[in-house]
Amino acid sequence: MRSLFFTPLLVAVSAFAPLAFGACSQATLTGGFALSGSPMDYDVEDIPVTHSVGRLTFDGKGGITSASIRQGAGGEGVSFTARGNYTLAANCQGTGTMTLSSDGVPVSNVSLQFVVSGTPSQPQISMLISAPNDGITTLARLSKISI
Repeated sequence: MRSLFFTPLLVAVSAFAPLAFGACSQATLTGGFALSGSPMDYDVEDIPVTHSVGRLTFDGKGGITSASIRQGAGGEGVSFTARGNYTLAANCQGTGTMTLSSDGVPVSNVSLQFVVSGTPSQPQISMLISAPNDGITTLARLSKISI
Protein backbone atom coordinates (compact mmCIF):
# COMPACT_ATOMS: atom_id res chain seq x y z
CA MET A 1 0.00 0.00 0.00
CA ARG A 2 1.39 3.39 -0.94
CA SER A 3 1.15 6.04 1.73
CA LEU A 4 -0.77 9.11 0.62
CA PHE A 5 -1.42 10.31 4.16
CA PHE A 6 1.52 12.70 4.13
CA THR A 7 0.46 14.73 1.07
CA PRO A 8 -2.47 16.32 2.96
CA LEU A 9 -0.16 16.64 5.96
CA LEU A 10 2.33 18.66 3.90
CA VAL A 11 -0.46 20.94 2.70
CA ALA A 12 -1.70 21.36 6.28
CA VAL A 13 1.80 22.17 7.51
CA SER A 14 2.21 24.73 4.75
CA ALA A 15 -0.99 26.47 5.79
CA PHE A 16 0.29 26.96 9.34
CA ALA A 17 4.05 27.18 8.82
CA PRO A 18 5.49 30.32 10.42
CA LEU A 19 6.63 32.42 7.50
CA ALA A 20 8.72 35.45 8.17
CA PHE A 21 8.83 36.14 4.43
CA GLY A 22 6.65 38.82 2.88
CA ALA A 23 6.42 36.56 -0.15
CA CYS A 24 8.58 33.84 -1.65
CA SER A 25 10.20 33.64 -5.08
CA GLN A 26 12.82 31.40 -6.64
CA ALA A 27 15.43 33.80 -5.24
CA THR A 28 14.29 32.88 -1.69
CA LEU A 29 16.29 29.64 -2.04
CA THR A 30 20.00 30.16 -2.55
CA GLY A 31 22.98 28.20 -1.34
CA GLY A 32 23.41 24.87 0.37
CA PHE A 33 20.83 22.93 2.39
CA ALA A 34 21.45 19.81 4.47
CA LEU A 35 18.96 17.08 3.55
CA SER A 36 17.71 14.37 5.89
CA GLY A 37 15.08 12.00 4.51
CA SER A 38 13.10 9.04 5.80
CA PRO A 39 10.78 6.74 3.87
CA MET A 40 7.03 6.92 4.13
CA ASP A 41 6.24 3.49 2.67
CA TYR A 42 7.10 1.06 5.44
CA ASP A 43 4.75 -1.70 4.31
CA VAL A 44 5.77 -2.17 0.67
CA GLU A 45 7.09 -5.68 0.08
CA ASP A 46 10.44 -6.15 -1.63
CA ILE A 47 11.41 -2.48 -1.27
CA PRO A 48 14.01 -1.96 1.46
CA VAL A 49 13.49 0.84 3.95
CA THR A 50 15.95 3.56 2.94
CA HIS A 51 17.17 6.72 4.60
CA SER A 52 18.88 9.61 2.85
CA VAL A 53 21.34 12.36 3.74
CA GLY A 54 23.00 14.89 1.51
CA ARG A 55 23.37 18.44 0.42
CA LEU A 56 21.18 20.22 -2.14
CA THR A 57 22.26 23.54 -3.62
CA PHE A 58 19.64 25.99 -4.90
CA ASP A 59 20.85 28.68 -7.32
CA GLY A 60 18.06 31.21 -6.66
CA LYS A 61 17.05 31.01 -10.35
CA GLY A 62 15.21 27.68 -10.44
CA GLY A 63 18.14 25.25 -10.54
CA ILE A 64 18.99 22.49 -8.02
CA THR A 65 22.19 20.45 -7.89
CA SER A 66 23.85 18.00 -5.54
CA ALA A 67 27.33 16.55 -5.63
CA SER A 68 26.43 14.04 -2.93
CA ILE A 69 23.24 12.36 -1.76
CA ARG A 70 23.81 9.16 0.20
CA GLN A 71 21.00 6.63 0.49
CA GLY A 72 21.23 3.52 2.65
CA ALA A 73 19.24 0.39 3.44
CA GLY A 74 20.02 -2.92 5.08
CA GLY A 75 23.58 -1.94 5.97
CA GLU A 76 24.47 -0.92 2.42
CA GLY A 77 24.49 2.45 0.73
CA VAL A 78 24.77 4.16 -2.61
CA SER A 79 25.75 7.71 -3.57
CA PHE A 80 24.01 9.90 -6.12
CA THR A 81 24.50 13.24 -7.78
CA ALA A 82 21.45 15.25 -8.76
CA ARG A 83 20.47 18.00 -11.17
CA GLY A 84 17.06 19.55 -11.65
CA ASN A 85 14.73 22.53 -11.55
CA TYR A 86 12.25 24.06 -9.15
CA THR A 87 9.58 26.74 -8.99
CA LEU A 88 8.50 28.57 -5.85
CA ALA A 89 5.21 30.47 -5.60
CA ALA A 90 4.64 33.63 -3.57
CA ASN A 91 2.84 31.53 -0.91
CA CYS A 92 6.15 29.64 -0.36
CA GLN A 93 4.92 26.35 -1.85
CA GLY A 94 7.08 24.82 -4.54
CA THR A 95 7.49 21.97 -6.97
CA GLY A 96 10.41 20.56 -8.90
CA THR A 97 12.06 17.63 -10.61
CA MET A 98 15.51 16.10 -10.31
CA THR A 99 17.43 13.39 -12.11
CA LEU A 100 19.55 11.23 -9.81
CA SER A 101 22.72 9.75 -11.29
CA SER A 102 25.18 7.16 -10.01
CA ASP A 103 28.68 7.10 -11.53
CA GLY A 104 27.45 9.55 -14.17
CA VAL A 105 24.56 7.32 -15.27
CA PRO A 106 20.97 8.56 -14.72
CA VAL A 107 19.15 6.06 -12.49
CA SER A 108 15.93 7.79 -11.38
CA ASN A 109 13.74 10.81 -12.00
CA VAL A 110 12.10 12.26 -8.91
CA SER A 111 9.40 14.86 -8.36
CA LEU A 112 9.46 17.37 -5.52
CA GLN A 113 6.67 19.05 -3.58
CA PHE A 114 7.74 21.39 -0.80
CA VAL A 115 6.99 24.31 1.46
CA VAL A 116 9.44 26.91 2.76
CA SER A 117 9.20 28.28 6.30
CA GLY A 118 11.58 29.97 8.71
CA THR A 119 13.23 33.33 8.16
CA PRO A 120 14.93 34.87 5.12
CA SER A 121 18.37 34.18 6.62
CA GLN A 122 17.47 30.64 7.82
CA PRO A 123 14.83 29.15 5.52
CA GLN A 124 13.64 25.62 6.32
CA ILE A 125 12.14 23.26 3.74
CA SER A 126 9.71 20.37 4.26
CA MET A 127 9.74 18.23 1.12
CA LEU A 128 8.10 15.17 -0.42
CA ILE A 129 10.44 13.40 -2.83
CA SER A 130 8.63 10.88 -5.06
CA ALA A 131 10.06 8.42 -7.55
CA PRO A 132 6.85 7.17 -9.22
CA ASN A 133 8.63 4.64 -11.45
CA ASP A 134 10.34 3.15 -8.39
CA GLY A 135 7.26 3.28 -6.14
CA ILE A 136 9.11 5.24 -3.44
CA THR A 137 8.15 8.43 -1.58
CA THR A 138 10.37 10.07 1.03
CA LEU A 139 9.65 12.86 3.48
CA ALA A 140 12.70 15.12 3.78
CA ARG A 141 13.67 18.08 5.92
CA LEU A 142 16.18 20.59 4.57
CA SER A 143 18.02 23.13 6.73
CA LYS A 144 20.08 26.06 5.46
CA ILE A 145 23.81 25.48 5.87
CA SER A 146 25.36 28.54 7.48
CA ILE A 147 28.76 27.25 8.55
